[in-house]
Amino acid sequence: MSATLPFLRISGVEVRLHFTFLILVGLLVLSTRPEAWTDLLLATGIFASVLIHELAHAWVAHHFKIRTLDIIMYFLGGVARLERQPGRREDLFIAAAGPGANLMLAALLQLVHQSYPNLNYVTDLRQANLLLALFNFLPALPLDGGRILRSVLCFGMPELRAARFTSLCGQGIALALAAFSLWQGQWLFLAAAGFLFLTARKEYEAHRSALLLSGAQVREAMIERFETLDHGTTLRQAAETLLTSAQQDFPVLHGDQVVGLLSRDELVEALSQEGPDSYVAGAMDRDFLSLPPDASLPAHFAELARNDFRALILDDGRLLGILTLDKINEFLVLRSIGLRRELT
Repeated sequence: MSATLPFLRISGVEVRLHFTFLILVGLLVLSTRPEAWTDLLLATGIFASVLIHELAHAWVAHHFKIRTLDIIMYFLGGVARLERQPGRREDLFIAAAGPGANLMLAALLQLVHQSYPNLNYVTDLRQANLLLALFNFLPALPLDGGRILRSVLCFGMPELRAARFTSLCGQGIALALAAFSLWQGQWLFLAAAGFLFLTARKEYEAHRSALLLSGAQVREAMIERFETLDHGTTLRQAAETLLTSAQQDFPVLHGDQVVGLLSRDELVEALSQEGPDSYVAGAMDRDFLSLPPDASLPAHFAELARNDFRALILDDGRLLGILTLDKINEFLVLRSIGLRRELT
């Protein structure tokens, strides 16, 4: 998220631009070639086509009552981030909606082409939408075709095995695309092949994590033994506590009431700017994420991601634990080998 900029909001869905996309636009604008402005116009049309592709995902997800957190536009395409992992039937329709929208745009542009056959821009944009649809229908994760294949396979085999098979298909297609791009000297295809190869594995790991998180409560992954700081503690004292423990995040209390959360990075920054005799109350995060212990971990995963996977676990205002990314990862490792926490 730190590498993106807000661009616009459509029906409550925020569209953000990744810095790689901005670099591409900048290179086109600064180009001295006479065709640069024609390229920029075509790039604008392709951008709109990709955005419509992602909005189609969001629209179908909304039909299944899955909220779209945002849409991020990258150099090589876009990603609609959903609030939760769709089920296999939901994922099948959501995935097919994107390239389906591009096929509909291509058909519409074909009608315009029949009326204005000499308008090269319409012809190029129609071909671009056909390529977008065909490319996204490739059975390779994280492309829509890979998600469609995974959903179909899930009807006949365990979900994790289907995800693994689809990931391997994606890596195989990426290697074939890389070989073709080297043979033809098409460096853009080589970049796409590298993107596919790397993200196919990451998509499998993300799906595997989502399956392992299924049914888990927040209390199962939280830290129960931890140090706290008083709001009147100095930064010097907080630094000493940091050095004598493995803890990276410290709840800040005023009496029995939780008033903030101080991270290692916030402590270090405050020490350099305010000095060691300042108080943690001036450096802590007062707008921290808090969750009840019986909250669903996968349901709050996106919210945790937006808060750097830091949360305090409170039950009627009483502090029970801390949730961090390290502990979530350890929880996933233990779940993957069949160990589950005994809850009392």
